[in-house]
Amino acid sequence: MREVVTFWVRSQRSRSIYLPDNPLRDVCVIMLSMRILHTNMHRGGWGGQPNRILKICMHLRERGHSVTLAVPRGSTLSRRAHSEGLDVFDDLRFPRGFHPWIYFSEVQKLRRLIEEKGIRIVHTHGSQDTWAGVVAARLAHPSALVVRTRHNTNPVGTDVVHRWLYTRLIHRVIANSDAVREEFRRNKLVEPHRVETIFSAVDTRLFNSSISGDGVRAALNIPSDVPLVGIVGRLDPKKGHQYFLEAAQKVCRHIPSTMFLVVGEGPLDKELRAYTRELRIEGKVIFTDLREDVPPILAALDVFAISSLKESFPTSILEAMAMERPVVATRVGSIESSVLDGITGYVVPPSDPGAMAEKIISLLHDRKTARTMGKAGRQLVMERFNEEIMAQKTEKVYIRLLEEANGEGKQNYREMFHR
Repeated sequence: MREVVTFWVRSQRSRSIYLPDNPLRDVCVIMLSMRILHTNMHRGGWGGQPNRILKICMHLRERGHSVTLAVPRGSTLSRRAHSEGLDVFDDLRFPRGFHPWIYFSEVQKLRRLIEEKGIRIVHTHGSQDTWAGVVAARLAHPSALVVRTRHNTNPVGTDVVHRWLYTRLIHRVIANSDAVREEFRRNKLVEPHRVETIFSAVDTRLFNSSISGDGVRAALNIPSDVPLVGIVGRLDPKKGHQYFLEAAQKVCRHIPSTMFLVVGEGPLDKELRAYTRELRIEGKVIFTDLREDVPPILAALDVFAISSLKESFPTSILEAMAMERPVVATRVGSIESSVLDGITGYVVPPSDPGAMAEKIISLLHDRKTARTMGKAGRQLVMERFNEEIMAQKTEKVYIRLLEEANGEGKQNYREMFHR
């Protein structure tokens, strides 16, 4: 027999659940607000990783949990998290490489933070913050639970130290795509049951087709009847922007009026601007640098493109799809999980500007197909890649860890939440 039980969590928000017979352990987990620390080494700029972290923290807070975010001082993530009213600890640097004095100092800072706030779940996202976070968690509380999200398909070390990290100090790994999960299956670093795929997601209220791109076009002096193709992402070698520019050159030969937007910042900025001059398309390509008004920028586009050579699961594709824009993307990582070839867009081989140009031209000529693909893309995002689903699945990972720990006698929920 089931019954509905309504209760108040610490955030004073009422919630109702169905409870099976003998549900005491589940009640302990669900009724009480979890205390969670998220860490990330990301500094400047913006991208899918810091965006996902920010959204996860915001949604967990909305679900009644106590969430703290530990990030480097002066980082974009710190600034945006502060603006959203999140609890931010940014007396950190998380520098690349191993700097003993800085490392041990930051381990102690995180240890004190974990102890003072009674944190029992530490969720790390980058290499440097993972090494500091897991040691701080173990020092603060021997039975603290650690979750690590891998956001890219870069190879993970399989040496003795990394095996110790992933087998002894990290309790669960979240892969942001099936491509990342496949990397762990290949290197056998983590048992399959301890790796779970939770796709990145977008806020479908923020990214929606009712938003107008007219203001963006007006500001950039691009008439409404001029075809506009854009790419959004960090100007980094793995993003393959040079192939996007080469595709742009080919598109211009067939549809001379077409304009192109390159949105983002990064180390290749000057090199890519110079390359447009070399290709003699500098008058056709506009570099906007980093922008925070991404929804209206996407609304201004006719086609969204991504030319990556290496990817996990880029959030920019989901944002474009949520805006009902057809996508032309390279076949790398888990991109085909969202860009369904011939349905929500087209998938082309990486490093092939000719193939990319052909599909872009096709969509610019066939506006009916482009609109149909755009609508199918938003529907897919609504069903599979919305932020509420991402938050729910992340929360379930935490709950399962607490259940497992309690079942093994390693944890005590009263101690965990009411230290």
